[in-house]
Amino acid sequence: MEAKYENKQQLADRLGVSCRTINTWMAAHRIPFTKITERVVRFIPQEVDQALVKCAVRVREPKTAS
Repeated sequence: MEAKYENKQQLADRLGVSCRTINTWMAAHRIPFTKITERVVRFIPQEVDQALVKCAVRVREPKTAS
């Protein structure tokens, strides 16, 4: 099966964030990417999704007094 790649703008649009946020995540090594040339970067959507799940923080609802 051939991997489908996304560019930075496509990834940002799909995740609902800015390209600047994608740059920040790349610099912090939060998401995997393939650097083809100095200016060309591509992402495999499934790998990015898996990486973001690992970074997720689960918040529990506070208990209410009865």
